Amino acid sequence: MGLRELKGYVWRGLAGAYRISGASRLRHRGTVAILTYHRILSAQDLTTDVVQAGMYVRADVFRMHIEFLRSRFEVLSLQELLERWRRDDWNRNASACVITFDDGWLDNYRHAFPILKQYNIPATIFLPTDFIGTSRWFWPDQLQYYLQVVAQPTFGSGRRAEFYAALVEGISAGGRALSVPISGEVAPDEWGDEAIEACKGLDPEYLEKLLATLCAGFGFQLPNQRVVMNWDEVREMSAHGVSFGSHSCSHRLLDQISPDECRAEASRSYDALRKNGVNLVPVFCYPNGNYSEGAKEAVKAAGYDAAVSCNTGLERESPSDLYALRRISLHQDISATRDLMGLAISGLR
Repeated sequence: MGLRELKGYVWRGLAGAYRISGASRLRHRGTVAILTYHRILSAQDLTTDVVQAGMYVRADVFRMHIEFLRSRFEVLSLQELLERWRRDDWNRNASACVITFDDGWLDNYRHAFPILKQYNIPATIFLPTDFIGTSRWFWPDQLQYYLQVVAQPTFGSGRRAEFYAALVEGISAGGRALSVPISGEVAPDEWGDEAIEACKGLDPEYLEKLLATLCAGFGFQLPNQRVVMNWDEVREMSAHGVSFGSHSCSHRLLDQISPDECRAEASRSYDALRKNGVNLVPVFCYPNGNYSEGAKEAVKAAGYDAAVSCNTGLERESPSDLYALRRISLHQDISATRDLMGLAISGLR
């Protein structure tokens, strides 16, 4: 039995014990869990798409999540949550949740939307507005694609070693380091995730040039495949209970750009949402959860009523920080069964 499989057994045991203990009802009483999803994928998608681990929930598991949440929580829209806080209207004996999605993935439209519509469940999707209706890919998926290409036997061992060396050198030259070293042509299983995490700390312009250099130097060509939704799909979802907030324009990390750029990201994305006639909720979502006090001020100044972060935890009758609301991130590995889902949304894992 491998370490990963052993961890899976342990977590499933803990999740079952958590359910039997009844601690879940006490944990959630008087709270709201703002849940974060990214991609919702079919079994077929998982065989064809470039997918980062920790970024997806399978569509059949997402359906189970919705049935679980309906049976245990009052599912609020994000707008209703903000209004309850404004009215000071809070039931301290009830448990509530809000469903959110980051990035505007096309699979949200294809797989999550039909399930949300079937159960009449509200949700909010945060859009990086410059990407909507385009065939652009987020840079982590570009890098993930490159790593998948070089791992193919046909790529050649010498070229593979050259690619790894060029990527490591590029990350190092940008002032970052990998905690999992690599030499030669064989990368450890976790190395791709490590490389993506290291690249998140690079200057955005430098990272763009690094990826372009690798693409040109090794002859990569991204598939001509749209991965985010378009404005027609956004408007169709808007007409059926899905609201949309801003995830910036460019998806750059706001703690790595100038104050003027922060203000432009917040205001220009807000304008794009209004211009395209979506069911708009005036809430901002920081890309990758990265924010600074300056970024919070820029979001406030642009006119948003609130912002969500990636800080883990539950919210209560008064928001912990209206411009850095806590959320709980869900993905397949930690929520594939009802017991695991029950533990995952506690925010304790």
